[in-house]
Amino acid sequence: MRTKNKQAAEPRFISSNEALIKALLPLSALLLVFLVNCFLTKNFLSLYIGNDHLLHGMLILIGRHATPVIVMALAMTLVIATKGIDLSVGAVAAISGVTAAVLLCARNPLPIPMIIAICLGIGALAGLWNGMLITLLRIQPFMATLILMVAGRGIAQIIPTFKPGETEGAILTLHVDQIPLHKAFCDLFNGGAFLFPNRFYLVAAMCLLTWFIARKTVCGTYVESVGSNETAAWYCGINASLVKLFVYAFSGLCAALAGLLITAQTASADGNTIGLKDHNELDVILAVIIGGTAFSGGKFNLFGSLIGALTMRVLIFQVEAKGLNWGYSLAMSATVVVIVCLIQSAAFRESIAKVLKRRSA
Repeated sequence: MRTKNKQAAEPRFISSNEALIKALLPLSALLLVFLVNCFLTKNFLSLYIGNDHLLHGMLILIGRHATPVIVMALAMTLVIATKGIDLSVGAVAAISGVTAAVLLCARNPLPIPMIIAICLGIGALAGLWNGMLITLLRIQPFMATLILMVAGRGIAQIIPTFKPGETEGAILTLHVDQIPLHKAFCDLFNGGAFLFPNRFYLVAAMCLLTWFIARKTVCGTYVESVGSNETAAWYCGINASLVKLFVYAFSGLCAALAGLLITAQTASADGNTIGLKDHNELDVILAVIIGGTAFSGGKFNLFGSLIGALTMRVLIFQVEAKGLNWGYSLAMSATVVVIVCLIQSAAFRESIAKVLKRRSA
C-alpha cells in the first residue's frame, strides 16, 4: 500500500532576495554596531601613526584582538557546513599557546619556525582526533569535540609541569625585555610593516587560503555536498569521511595558530585563561552564526563569518570600554545572535509580513 510522506522535504532552492539578505545582513549588523559605538565611545574612529610607524587607534586595537577569532571562524565555517561543530577550538588554542611558551622557555630552546611547526602540528593532530571519533566511531560531533574540549583544558594545565620549577596551571611569562628569542617570537606576531600589524597580513593570508580551498577547488563543493545530503554525496562518489577529517584537521590547525597569536599578544601563556575564561569556542560559533552559515549544513558564507567575528569583537570592546561586567557582553552577544537568526529566518519574515499586511488592511 502506498503511503504519503506527511513531512514535506525542505526546499534547497534559495531565491535571489533570500541570497541577498543572507549576504548583506552580517555587514548590516556590523555597520549598526559601529554606528552605535561612534555615538557612545569617544574617539572610536580615531587613527594615528605611532613611534613604530604603525597605525594605532581603537579600530586597530579591535582588529588585533579579533584576529584569533577570525582565524578560528574561517575553519569553523567549513565544519558547520558539514553539519558538524567543533567545541574544542578554545582548548586546542590553549594547548598550542602553552606548548609554545614551554618550548620558548626551555633551557635549550628550539628555533622559532620549528616551535611554530610543532604547535601547528599538534593542532592538526587534535583536529584529526576529533575527525576520527566522528567518522570511525560514529560519535556525534557535539560529543566528540566536547571530549577534547574538557580533556584539552586539563592538558593545557598540565603542560607547564614539563618545564622544571613550574607547577600545574602556572602562567608562563615571556621575558621580552631580557631574552631575544622571546622578543623575536612576539615581534613576529605583534610587529608590523607598511602601517599595519603583521597579524593583519597573516589573517588576510588565511582568508585567501580558505577562500581558495573552498571556492577554487573541489573541496568546497564536497563540503557543501556532504552537509546538504551525505547519502547523495556518497552515491556521487564523494568520500564523506575524508572530507570531515580534512575540515576538522583544518579547524585544529587554525585553533593552534590562534593560540600562538594570543600567546604573542599577551607575552604569556595561561591555559586557564585561554581555555576557560576567554570563551573562544563560543565567540567563534556565534561569529559563524551571525555570518549566515546555518547548522543545517550545506551552503556557507566565509565573508559573513569574517564580518561576524568583527561584530563580536566590537560588542565585547563596547562593554569593556564602559567598564561593565563580562556578563553584559555575553548577554549582548546572545541578543544580537537571536535578532540575526530571526531576521535570517524566511518563516519569521513571512509571519511578520502577514501581521503588517493585516494591520494595514
